[in-house]
Amino acid sequence: MFRAKSRDTPAWMPDWTALVHAAPVIELPRADGELYVIADAHLGDVRAPAQTFVDMLDSLPEPAGVVFMGDLFKVWLAIPKYWDVQVRSVLAAFRRLRGRGVPIVFVVGNREYFLPKTPRRLERSALPFDHVVPSNQG
Repeated sequence: MFRAKSRDTPAWMPDWTALVHAAPVIELPRADGELYVIADAHLGDVRAPAQTFVDMLDSLPEPAGVVFMGDLFKVWLAIPKYWDVQVRSVLAAFRRLRGRGVPIVFVVGNREYFLPKTPRRLERSALPFDHVVPSNQG
């Protein structure tokens, strides 16, 4: 747990108080299985092929939940008309996980744009996530 600054906190350490109070609490309905936290895939070039990522998602043993910590693609415009084959295949893999009852949380990174910022917009979108935690970058 983060603690707010105190007299003992070094001057260079950020004050996490606002972040802690603004962070959403997300409960996973299943207690059994594994919680997978994945970050910074940067998919979309030869060094990070989408198919390898899709295969990894499809083979997660006993997932109780998946939290993706941003930067899924090199750059991702989350408007369907901009989705190429790679984006669609990765989102289909997340959709298959959700179809198995696995909740998926997506924390927006600095390479994702136009993701829904409210639960209602997420519900109306074509995205396969249970929660989207917006970036603090505006």
